[in-house]
Amino acid sequence: RVIVNFDVGSAKLSNTARRQVRKAGQLSKRIGRGLHVIGHASSRTRNLEFGRHQMANFRISYDRANAVALEVRRLGIAEKFIRVSAISDSEPASSEVMPKLEAKNRRVVIVMEK
Repeated sequence: RVIVNFDVGSAKLSNTARRQVRKAGQLSKRIGRGLHVIGHASSRTRNLEFGRHQMANFRISYDRANAVALEVRRLGIAEKFIRVSAISDSEPASSEVMPKLEAKNRRVVIVMEK
């Protein structure tokens, strides 16, 4: 399991994030398993009507998961071995009472398939 973190409102991979994705890709190739790439979001957005708030969080989780999946494909892993999910803010890793804690929810989790 590899966790890739993102800046507020961003789906751009940092250099650190690229190294983490590379580590997961190399492991996947070595053991011959596919990857499940799961995009997450924090529950915070700017002031939006509830439906737009939900869509904004789903969209950023989707964009993050796809950014990681694209990087995995660049490493030479075939698309058929990559499963992508976006789950918005439905599974927080941390409460969001402090900005440092909120940052833990802006992530993609990469899991080896069985």
